[in-house]
Amino acid sequence: MAVIICPLLRVLPSTGDKILYHHTVQAAITGRAKSTLSPAAPKLRLRKRRAKGKHIDIKFPKEFAKVCGEHASLFKSEITVLVRTVPLQVKKWRDMDKFYPGTTTSIWRKLKQKFPELSEEDKDCAMRQVESQYNNRRYRLLQAYRNNKPRPQHVSPEGWQWLIRNLWTDDDFQKRSNQNSINRGKQEMGSKVGTRSIAQIAYDLRHPETGEWPTAMQVWKATYQKADGTWSIPTGEEIMTKLHEAAGIHQEKISSAPVPIVEHFALVLGRKPNHSRGVGIRAVNRVAEERIRLQVQIEASEQREAAARACADAAEQRAEAAEQRAQALEGQVSTVVETNAQLQEEQQSQRDEMSSLR
Repeated sequence: MAVIICPLLRVLPSTGDKILYHHTVQAAITGRAKSTLSPAAPKLRLRKRRAKGKHIDIKFPKEFAKVCGEHASLFKSEITVLVRTVPLQVKKWRDMDKFYPGTTTSIWRKLKQKFPELSEEDKDCAMRQVESQYNNRRYRLLQAYRNNKPRPQHVSPEGWQWLIRNLWTDDDFQKRSNQNSINRGKQEMGSKVGTRSIAQIAYDLRHPETGEWPTAMQVWKATYQKADGTWSIPTGEEIMTKLHEAAGIHQEKISSAPVPIVEHFALVLGRKPNHSRGVGIRAVNRVAEERIRLQVQIEASEQREAAARACADAAEQRAEAAEQRAQALEGQVSTVVETNAQLQEEQQSQRDEMSSLR
């Protein structure tokens, strides 16, 4: 019997890396390496920018805790590639490290390698994005299964069978899934911006000089109003009118909220326990409010410290300049004194010479 040595097999430093690599190698052995390994397009785009030394603009604004910036789509594309290497055999994302220890740590490490711009402060938001895209992937697989489509090539036979036997045919899962389908069917807010998040729209609408965030009216218009002035949803104009009314009536309440735009939309569209309507983000609960307030306080404190340092530096510079001027004046005074002394000596010498001539 011939022994086949797969050149992809190697020892990796952590359990999480071994798990991710195992799933990639499994696909390669079963003849699906091309579709399971990372697609070339996102890699090439990222590599080209890195090669040219161009900046990668990705941000996680505290107001929305979602990826924004000029290259947010590039970041999401890389995550799409990455989640294809993550095991499917868990019921919920939160169980990942329980059954596959080190997986999330490995994912975060890989993201930081690809995007050195990421900081530890970005980890929570970045991993939420990973979780969201992982769940989206499984949802698309579920739709394929329900439509009697064959197993996608980028999914291993073991992962596909596990999803069928342990998740998709589970009674509780089916109840939740059916209810979610009903809820999605009731949604009327079809935006005109495609896959761009509302957070990204708001981020793009910030004031270019001050960085001030747009109003709820500006975001609503950019999201739901078409170029010809019509709306992509039947209630578009009605809600815009209500947003203007709320801005006048509840101005103080909106401006004092941790995230004013979220509060503004909530006053018009209503509140949901786990979702902030109008902005497409998780609900800003008390914990999130406290976190945002603390971040605002920290930023304000840092700005005050920076201003104080700037004042101190300016005062020090003024003191140095005054000292230099004083030294210069002292030098000038010394020169004048020496010059006067020389003149006095010359005058005295002339008087002595005249006296001797007499």
